[in-house]
Amino acid sequence: MSEDLRAAAKAVLDACRARGLKVATAESCTGGLVAGALTDIAGSSDVVDRGFVTYSNEAKQQMLGVPAAMIEKHGAVSRETAEAMARGALGNANADIVVSITGIAGPGGGSADKPVGLVHFAAASRGGALTHAEKRYGDLGRIGVRRKSVLQALLMLKNLTDATYPQATAESPSMQDEKLRLKPDMSALAVVAVLATSVAGQLATSPNLGWYARLLKPSFNPPSGIFAPAWGALYLLMAFAIWRVVRLPATPARTAALTLFFLQLALNAAWSWMFFAAHSPLLGLVNIIPQFLIVVVTIIAFLRLDWMAGLALVPLAAWVGFAAALNAAIWQLNG
Repeated sequence: MSEDLRAAAKAVLDACRARGLKVATAESCTGGLVAGALTDIAGSSDVVDRGFVTYSNEAKQQMLGVPAAMIEKHGAVSRETAEAMARGALGNANADIVVSITGIAGPGGGSADKPVGLVHFAAASRGGALTHAEKRYGDLGRIGVRRKSVLQALLMLKNLTDATYPQATAESPSMQDEKLRLKPDMSALAVVAVLATSVAGQLATSPNLGWYARLLKPSFNPPSGIFAPAWGALYLLMAFAIWRVVRLPATPARTAALTLFFLQLALNAAWSWMFFAAHSPLLGLVNIIPQFLIVVVTIIAFLRLDWMAGLALVPLAAWVGFAAALNAAIWQLNG
C-alpha cells in the first residue's frame, strides 16, 4: 500500500479509536479496497466492523436494501444510490460511521452523461449526519480511478468523524460514555412507544370483551382467542421495523416515514377506544379505513429506506385490512 493511502487509513483509525467508534464500508467500483486499506494496518479490528462489496445491482439490493426502483430511475452510479448504500450499511452493520462508493472505473461502461471516472460517495453517521461527494476523475485508467476513490472515501470518513464526533476534552465526559448513554435513546423510545400503544389497546379492549361477545358477527369472524396473540406478534414486528428505521441517518425521507408510522400507531391506539370503549363500530370504521391506507403508505416509505423494516409491516397491513372488513360487517349487522 502506498504511503499516502496508509497515512489516510491510519488517520481514520486513530480518529475513530480515540472516540470509540466503529466503521463499515459499502463499496462497488473499488471492490473492497477501502476496507482493505483500513485492515492492512495491524490492530484495525477494534475500529473496522465490516465491509460490503456490492458490485452488482442485485448485491446492492440484497445486502444493503437499495430499492430496485431507485437504481432503475437514477442508475447504480448516482447520488441517490450512494446515499442509499450508506443508509443500508448503517442499518446492517454495528458501525457508527460508514462510507459508500459507486462509480465507473473503466475502461468501459461510460456514457456521455456518466463518463468513465465518475464516482459518487456518501458518508453517514449513526447520529444522523449524511454527506455526499461527486468526483469526475476522468479516464485515469482503472487503477488510477480506484486509487483516488479510496483516498476520497478515507478523507470523507475522517472529516465526518471530526465534524460529527468532536473529541472529548478533560472538561467533558468521554465520547465513549456519551455513546453508551445516548446512542440507544431514540430507538429505545420508539420501541417503548409501540409497546405502550399495545398496553393502551389492551386497557380499552379487555373490560369490553363481554360487550363484543354479544354483537352479531359475520361468518368470517375468527375465534376470540386469535386476536390477542395476533396483535402481540404485530406489535413486536412494528417494534422491530421502527427500531431499524430510527437507527438510519436523519433525512427528509426518514422523517416522513417516521411521521407516517407514528400516525398509524396513534390511529391504532385510538381504534381500540373508539370501537371497544365507546361501544361504537361506526367510530371504529371511521378510524380503521384511513388507518389501513396510512399503513400501506408507511410500508412503501419504509421499503425505500430499509427493506427488512418495510417487509416487517406487511403482516400489519394484511391484518388491519381484514379488521376493517370485519369492522364494516359488524357495523352493518348491528346498526
